Amino acid sequence: MERTADYEGRFQNIRVYWLAFVVYWGIVLFGYDTGVGGGVVNNPYFQKHFGMTDKDTVNEVSSLVVSVLQAGAFFGSLASIPVSPRIGRRWTLLVFSVLFCVGAILTTIADSPKNGLALIYAGRVISGFGIGGISSVSPAFVSESAPKEVRGRITGMFQIMVAIGVMISYFINYGIGLHISESVNVWRIPFGFQLVPAGMMAFGLLTVRESPRWLASVGRKQEALENLAYLRRRSVDSHIVLHEIAEIEAAIEEERAAREGLGLREAFLGKGNLIRFVIAFVIFLLQQWSGQNSVNYYAPQIFESIGYKGNTNSLLASGLYGIVKFISTTIFVFFGVELLGRKLSLLISSLGMGTLFFIVGALLKTHPPDAAAASGGAPPAASKAMAAMLYIYVCFYSMGWGPLPVNQTGSVSRRVKMGEQNDGISHYSSSLIYSSDTAS
Repeated sequence: MERTADYEGRFQNIRVYWLAFVVYWGIVLFGYDTGVGGGVVNNPYFQKHFGMTDKDTVNEVSSLVVSVLQAGAFFGSLASIPVSPRIGRRWTLLVFSVLFCVGAILTTIADSPKNGLALIYAGRVISGFGIGGISSVSPAFVSESAPKEVRGRITGMFQIMVAIGVMISYFINYGIGLHISESVNVWRIPFGFQLVPAGMMAFGLLTVRESPRWLASVGRKQEALENLAYLRRRSVDSHIVLHEIAEIEAAIEEERAAREGLGLREAFLGKGNLIRFVIAFVIFLLQQWSGQNSVNYYAPQIFESIGYKGNTNSLLASGLYGIVKFISTTIFVFFGVELLGRKLSLLISSLGMGTLFFIVGALLKTHPPDAAAASGGAPPAASKAMAAMLYIYVCFYSMGWGPLPVNQTGSVSRRVKMGEQNDGISHYSSSLIYSSDTAS
């Protein structure tokens, strides 16, 4: 009997974890697409093949490859607002994952020097549209399906999965830099690899069930009860399941009563709602201005600018940056956030990031990379110190401004019907504003 109880306690939520595993491939995809563009554009053969003969052209293409993705993601987040409540979380994710695959295929087949970049831009816009919808709906799907006792742990995995995606993109670009020099595969492999997590997510979604909360919100109460019982691995007559479904239905009715008579204008300007959107937008704007996403997008170029000359050196430094980000994010999400709290974590994170960026700027001013490093040799001591400061910087980012904005804005936007997409809209709108000019 004791062994049975232990088995149930350990594996009771296995179906919820499987759902999160499937859905969060979309978040890995988000992180991967964030990091892959800079390494591809920085590849010498890519630049030669598409006629990028000067630094200004390279910067312009880098900026466009990043900003068109963000533009697509912004509109994808907007599009998910009416789609998700109408057709459900599961089908919304399937639709957006298929759209993403279309964009990934376009970027992968780009070849001609005349129209290849146009195909890449178009593919990035479509991929971004898919990512915007996926990353806006995925957290809601997981949160609505997870029980209270593991919800925080599972939803906290969001930023970890982003870090995994970024890390994978850096090391794929590093592998390309090591083993492939003169081939269209320098962009086809990194762009084509996007189809792997997208495909795993799309096929995996066929094995999971719809959110019980969404089903209850559209009046499909029996199906909601059955899906909740399935996820909890209990019978539909279980008092635990019946109690939870009653709580879900009561929360839905309370939200409907609070929103009764609210139109689009009231949703933004109604009592207490405007400040919720402003807080969410400002938090994500500050996250963008922390500089982290500029490092994500343009890591190879940034490490090259501080003395890691040569494609291999800059890509290796970027890969190590991805590893540090993944490890530090994981440690903080599982152990740090409860110990320090949100407010103190954000404060320490801000002070640490600002101090380390100041040190990097001062070193770059007083010890610019010398000519010895220009040939791709070993970076000088000052360059290694700047890289170390960037690695410590991302540790501070990962203990505050990385994982916390999603949780923080979620707690202030829940009353509004589109609150679950508000995080995505706020993130991508501020990211679009920031990213379009960073490369230059």
